Amino acid sequence: MKEKTAAVIPDPDVPYKYFIPADGFNGTLSEAEHAYLAQLIDYAHSVGRRPALMFTRSLGRAQALKKAFSGKSIFLHRNLFHQWGSYSGQAVQGNNFFIATLNTIIENCQHDPVVRMLDEWFSDRKASPENRDMFFIFLLFHLYTYTCAFPAADLAIDSTRIASDRVVREETEAGLNALLGRHISLHDARLSFEISTLEVRCGQPERDTVDQCLKLMLPEDLDPACRDFIHQAKDDAFAEWEKNDFYSNGIRSLLISKETQSDAFRHERDNLAKQYEALNHNRDALIQERDAAIRERDSFIQERDAALHERDSFIQERDAALHERDTIAGQHAADQTRLEERVRSLESEKAAQQEKIAYLLKTNHDLSTDITAIQDNPVRNLIGGTDDRQASWPCLTVDRFLCRFFLRQARRAARRKKWAIAAQWYERLLTYAPNDFASWRQYGNMLRELDNREGAIRAYRIVLSHHPQDSEVRQWL
Repeated sequence: MKEKTAAVIPDPDVPYKYFIPADGFNGTLSEAEHAYLAQLIDYAHSVGRRPALMFTRSLGRAQALKKAFSGKSIFLHRNLFHQWGSYSGQAVQGNNFFIATLNTIIENCQHDPVVRMLDEWFSDRKASPENRDMFFIFLLFHLYTYTCAFPAADLAIDSTRIASDRVVREETEAGLNALLGRHISLHDARLSFEISTLEVRCGQPERDTVDQCLKLMLPEDLDPACRDFIHQAKDDAFAEWEKNDFYSNGIRSLLISKETQSDAFRHERDNLAKQYEALNHNRDALIQERDAAIRERDSFIQERDAALHERDSFIQERDAALHERDTIAGQHAADQTRLEERVRSLESEKAAQQEKIAYLLKTNHDLSTDITAIQDNPVRNLIGGTDDRQASWPCLTVDRFLCRFFLRQARRAARRKKWAIAAQWYERLLTYAPNDFASWRQYGNMLRELDNREGAIRAYRIVLSHHPQDSEVRQWL
């Protein structure tokens, strides 16, 4: 049907929410119920079939169904104690669906005053097949809904009696034939009773309780046939209860004992399951702690290996530093020796230079006139030659000696990349030879190495002022 039509599937809670219509047994179906049933009936007609709808959990809506749709209605019922035995048998096997469903229906039918009254009378019930109050509310609730189902039925069939009484079965078959116009055999009907584990025996107090409840539940204007049907159903249930007590007293005690023992085993099993779960939880916690400890250990190992590697690096650096220190110490010793030799050599040269300077000073007075003339002459080309440096120096012997000395010191410092010392020597040189433009160029180079941009630019511009084609200076500018 789902494949051929856009089937409207009702809410799964509809059987419980609308077990008794909102306006009572004489009320009407909800829109969802009506739409769903109409769709089923229309589909049967569309395929050329006669619809036969088999309802469950619909005793309370029997009259609403009868009013909503034409057709024949058959009320199939069963001895209520046998039905309770089926509920109990399912519960003993671990399926408490039917008892739980009964409670769900009662919770959803609080709009009905009788159902609400039953719920209050037996409010201490437990959803268990052994519970007395649960059995009473089951029995009374079904007897109450029979007041709706019996008047709406064209035929009532007791499945318990047709299975045990041939005359009743034949009468029922004749009734079906008259109702439907065809013979239906019920010869294969069989009794079915599983087990009852009620904790109480059937006695007069139990009968009195049910009778008093029926007096309060059943309306005074109830049809006599319906009233007789309900009391007959009650009497049949009590008769089967008494018969069950008579035949199964011993075995029931044994079963109750076994059930108690089974409950104890289940309780122990549940405790063991909880303990097992707790052990699993503890095991998982220990595994997590172990994994955390392993991760921490691995982290410590990594840190240790890193520390060892760092230590080895430090050792290598220390050994390299020691080696470098020893090398530097050896170089220092060699340099010290060379320096001492150089000092001695310079002291000898100094003595010779002092003698020479003394000689030169002696002649200085005689050459003062020439010096003045040379300083006034901007060309200063008195000594001849093509070397710019020599051409810019005066002919004064002392100045020439000092200039050469300053130049040697500046070049030596430059070769050692001691730019600041080299720049100082060039400054001294340019004091005596301000037109030595080659020295100006080197002086600018030293300032450039010292990142003294302004001083280097100034020196380079002095060079370009006299030698504008100097490519090296232009490149650096």
